[in-house]
Amino acid sequence: AREVVRPAVDRIVLAGPESPSGGTLRGNGMRGQATWYATPWGGLSAASPWLPFGTLVTVTDLETGNAVTVIINDRGPFSPGRIVDLSPAAFATLAPLSRGVLHVRISF
Repeated sequence: AREVVRPAVDRIVLAGPESPSGGTLRGNGMRGQATWYATPWGGLSAASPWLPFGTLVTVTDLETGNAVTVIINDRGPFSPGRIVDLSPAAFATLAPLSRGVLHVRISF
C-alpha cells in the first residue's frame, strides 16, 4: 500500500549563489549579461532559460540606470553569464543595439 502524503507541485526555485546560466542571484533578482536577438515578433519581450512564460521582468542597465519592463515569452540565452535575451525594441530602450552586451540587474 502506498499513500501520497502531499501531491507534487510544479514550481521553479532559484537558489544558491549562481543561476543556472551563471548570473549572480540577489534576493528576487539577479545580475549578469543581457544581449538582444532578432525575434519573429515585436514589442518589449525577452527570453529566459528558466523563468516561466508570462513573467514580467524589469531589466536595469547597471552602467546607465536605464530600465525596461519586459515579458518572458521565449527560451534562451544559453551562454554562461547571460541571464536574458531582449527583443531589439527592449534592448534599444536601454542602449543602442551596437553595444551588443549589457551588464544588467533583472528583478521579477
